[in-house]
Amino acid sequence: SAMSAGRGCAYAVALCCCAIASADPARPRPLLLASARRRGSGRTADGESAREAERVAAAASDKRALQARERQRALAARAAEAAALQKLRTATRVVSEAARSAADAAAAADSARQQLRVARRRVTDARHELETQRERAASQQRSAKHGARLARYERRLRRHRLRTLSLLLGFTFMNGLARRSLSSAGPSLVADGLLTEKRADEIFMIGFEAFAAGKFLVVPLTLALGHRRALLLQVAVAAVSCAAYLVAPRFDAVQLYGWVVFRVASAMAVSTMLPFVGGWFPRRVYGRVFALLFSGFQLGYLFASYYWQPLLSAGRLPWQLPMSQCALGFALLLVACAAWLRELPPPPPQESKGRLAERAADAAGANRGDSGGGGARQRAPPVELGRLLR
Repeated sequence: SAMSAGRGCAYAVALCCCAIASADPARPRPLLLASARRRGSGRTADGESAREAERVAAAASDKRALQARERQRALAARAAEAAALQKLRTATRVVSEAARSAADAAAAADSARQQLRVARRRVTDARHELETQRERAASQQRSAKHGARLARYERRLRRHRLRTLSLLLGFTFMNGLARRSLSSAGPSLVADGLLTEKRADEIFMIGFEAFAAGKFLVVPLTLALGHRRALLLQVAVAAVSCAAYLVAPRFDAVQLYGWVVFRVASAMAVSTMLPFVGGWFPRRVYGRVFALLFSGFQLGYLFASYYWQPLLSAGRLPWQLPMSQCALGFALLLVACAAWLRELPPPPPQESKGRLAERAADAAGANRGDSGGGGARQRAPPVELGRLLR
């Protein structure tokens, strides 16, 4: 208020000075003007100081207002920051609790999966154990049945082997007997005047050549007819040759061709019986079987040489008797071979698929040293020759 009163006084003084000056402008009054100027300058200085003071006060007031606004802004910023921090802490706590809950849930899920895996493994093991027990029981039952069938098959196989061996032994015996009987009957035929001694020697020499030819003919004949038919043909030819000497001994063609055909047939005997030995007997007894069969030739030779030949040479036995016995023997052998001789043994009883799979699995880990014989022909189980001959 004091400053307003001072300003008013200064304005009043200034107005008075202006009025005086305007009243008599032609006569200026220097003293009054000087004093007015002095008073005006003093008042101007006071006004300027007052204005400066007002400006300072206004600046201070503005500064205080600005500071107050800055403090309010700072307080508001702190409050916002505190609220944000509180929200962040709350959100962090919520996230932590959610993460902890998720971790607990994941741990529970892992534990449940582990328990489920253990339960499944136990169920699978129990199922496998049950299946294994069932398969073992079924395998034992199948093995028992198959063992009984196999035992019956082995007994039948032993009988068939013994019968086959007997037929082959009779075949070799009759070949040896007929060879020696026909050659021993030559002098008796000469003595009876049925042929000359020279002709007899010629027939015998041709027979030796026919024997060599028979060794070459055995392969194509066997390939064309088969082993069994080739053997039956040889037995039939031998029987017909011996019977031809009994029916028409005076004919030269019968004397020649009967002996030649018989020598050709007898030359095939060894090669014809080899496949039967290979099909019916195991390899480890081949030597003993062949020794027994070859002894049949020798037994026939010995029987004709030490029984018939002395009687024929002494004239106490007609040559027709050895011929008739050889023809009858070959005829009976032909009937027996046609009825009972087979090229291969009967096949063993077939096992079930499960048993075959088990045997294949066992054989996969075993030694395969004897795996090369996988032909179409099935070999019978080996049997000792001594058991066959008891």
